[in-house]
Amino acid sequence: MRSTFLCILATLLFAGLAMADWDLVYECDKLPENATPAWAAKNNNEPNGTQGSIIADPDNPGNNIYYINDLAGAKTGRVVPLEADLSVGLTIVARVKCTSGGHVQSFNIGWYDEGYTCAECVIWPNHFQLGRGSDTPITEEFDIDGSEWHVYRITAEGNDVTVYVDEDTKPKIDSKTLEDAGKGNKNPGVAIGSQSTSGTQEIYFDYVLADLSGAYAPGEGTRIPANLIGGKSVEPAGKLAATWGIIKAEN
Repeated sequence: MRSTFLCILATLLFAGLAMADWDLVYECDKLPENATPAWAAKNNNEPNGTQGSIIADPDNPGNNIYYINDLAGAKTGRVVPLEADLSVGLTIVARVKCTSGGHVQSFNIGWYDEGYTCAECVIWPNHFQLGRGSDTPITEEFDIDGSEWHVYRITAEGNDVTVYVDEDTKPKIDSKTLEDAGKGNKNPGVAIGSQSTSGTQEIYFDYVLADLSGAYAPGEGTRIPANLIGGKSVEPAGKLAATWGIIKAEN
């Protein structure tokens, strides 16, 4: 009986940990360029130098945040190369807030391929914007208090993009077709930052996750780990180190 129980427990442990795997986990404890994998400067173009820094989360002791104070005439963008195939699907989950500024041609979350902007999301203090680069800067948008923390889930399959907020299963933007968004099928990379030279913005990132195995709605595919704010069964706020919290959440 004991051995059977241990076998079942081991199976549950393995299943829980396996479900917690993401292809990209950036917890904002280090600058993106110092993380693993390392993020590169998007376009290698940062007038006046980088503006990003890692700061302590004033609301959650032990938690860190990637903060960008984007000034006019400057920009900060980071991209991490991934072997994503948009015909299979891509899921990006990020906890973000923007307390001031914004620009229609900025690029706070999205994917990017060899100099081509495939899809971009801009978070403003009072709304969220989905677009496809400077040619069509605004495709669809919705009102939201972007100055407060929200978990944004952006899924893509081919040219179709869907956006969820705070893991609500009802999408805010439902399967919006972006012209040429699927052009990034050639291993697009996930991009974050505040990437408008003419705009200004204060934006905060708590974590960024990516799953290359499909376009998953909340509750499908890989779940947000319990050690991240907004993850399953998070009791204390912050990025807790307890693996058992992940196991309990997944089982």
